[in-house]
Amino acid sequence: MKPTGRHHDLHKLSLMLDGDGGALAQMIRVFCESTPEIVEALNTAFREGDHDMLGRMAHKLKSSVDLFGIAELGASVRQIEQWSRLGEPMAGIAPLLSRLNGVVAEVMQDLQEDG
Repeated sequence: MKPTGRHHDLHKLSLMLDGDGGALAQMIRVFCESTPEIVEALNTAFREGDHDMLGRMAHKLKSSVDLFGIAELGASVRQIEQWSRLGEPMAGIAPLLSRLNGVVAEVMQDLQEDG
């Protein structure tokens, strides 16, 4: 399994797990099982204009983005969370969510190919 990919870096997570490859594989499995549901909930909340759900799902995704070293999404996820809590217009969130969808899909593909 490669520790880095196009958009992720597993070095921090591996260090947190003391290099335990089995634990790392389990974390990757959990990420790959739970993240699509969170992203779908984000997209549904966006389509429905549900700021509360959008903010909660962004908050939920934030720790995974950090753990899996998906640095380019850190600021976007935090901005989606903040703007959602402030009730900002969804039009401002659209480009952030679009980028999030693309990067998460690529990370999932990388992790599944490497797993």
